[in-house]
Amino acid sequence: MTDELIEYYVQLAKGGVELIYVETVSFLEVPEGGEYDAETRAYLERLVSECGKYGATLGYQLSGYGTGENEMSIEEIKAKQERFIEVAKGLWDVGFKAVELNCAGFNMPAHFLSRFHNTRTDAYGGKPIENRARFAAEIFAGIRRACPDITIQALIDCVEENDNLTNNPTIMTLDIDVTTPHTKPLTIEEGIAAAKCFEAAGVDSMHLRIGPLGYHTAQFAADILFIANSWTPAWRPASPATPSSTQPTCCRILN
Repeated sequence: MTDELIEYYVQLAKGGVELIYVETVSFLEVPEGGEYDAETRAYLERLVSECGKYGATLGYQLSGYGTGENEMSIEEIKAKQERFIEVAKGLWDVGFKAVELNCAGFNMPAHFLSRFHNTRTDAYGGKPIENRARFAAEIFAGIRRACPDITIQALIDCVEENDNLTNNPTIMTLDIDVTTPHTKPLTIEEGIAAAKCFEAAGVDSMHLRIGPLGYHTAQFAADILFIANSWTPAWRPASPATPSSTQPTCCRILN
């Protein structure tokens, strides 16, 4: 808990950002089954107050890495859900106005949502997207009960099926040709169905991104940049039409 961390978010507020999401800082989460100590509560209230001076409100991203979901008992699932709700309630109590549940990448809500990762055969798994969305939907409903006027947002990979899961930097192969035979990515239709489940559970907004199954989208952001600008990345051999001397220097950061 440093002044530097507070100043980081205050600078965003000064720059005109009206809603700032703090991304998973473990020491800012209320202790399990307990309460904030006086020092942590004062620090959080100060963070909220300082950002508020410049018109900004704060949100918090809930994540939680995914592991062992298929072996979890119903009791363990309920306990994990209650932990997400408990963290949201603690932050709401000190002045945070929004929470986002990360249902993408390699996080536990994403693993439950995924046909690839989730092999359960009970109410939290199987083919129906409603089953696989149940873990996150019940968290959303619990947060809504605990924090009636908080803004709830869900983050999902809305386009997961067209991503190259081999992490092959040549991007010479059509992603769908690589993905389809080897994985069970979330389809666009399933993403829409999941969003409807989340809305029914109390979600106010959706954060939609293109994200490879099991990876963080930032790992592939450079590909989008090169494609959009018709650049030849430094790790691709230059063709006669694009000699290496014409490659932008900024591409070299990938070496």
